Order: sequence, then structure tokens, then C-alpha cells
Amino acid sequence: MRDRECFFGAPGGETVIIRGDKLICYGPEHAVRKLSERLKGKKGGEEHKEAVEEERIRRRHQEDELKSLGRSMG
Repeated sequence: MRDRECFFGAPGGETVIIRGDKLICYGPEHAVRKLSERLKGKKGGEEHKEAVEEERIRRRHQEDELKSLGRSMG
């Protein structure tokens, strides 16, 4: 039983989720939906790598678009 509440914006793979924990998932809808379908193990690891690469590409496109508008993300 946990005696306090914590918020982890981007928990790592070592994070343990227990009954009663509340999860807030955010991101592109298709990526969030895939989370509930992802399996543990090798296949799940491969799907995770694919999702990470898709996000990297999405961010690069977003940064390029902002640069073309004369803006910056950070």
C-alpha cells in the first residue's frame, strides 16, 4: 500500500504499477490505444521501439514545421 501520491511524467520501464494506481496516458490517440494492446516480452519490446521511433519522427516534423514558421520549441 502506498502512503502518498506521486506524479511521474514519463516513467521508465522499471516502474511497477500496482492495483489502485491511477494512470494518465497522453499523446496521439492511436499511440495511447496501442498501449492497452501491447504485450510483455520480446514482441512488446519491439512495439515499444517502433512507438519511440514514430514519436521521434513526429517531433522532428513538428520542429521542422515550427522552424518554417520562424518559431522554436525550446
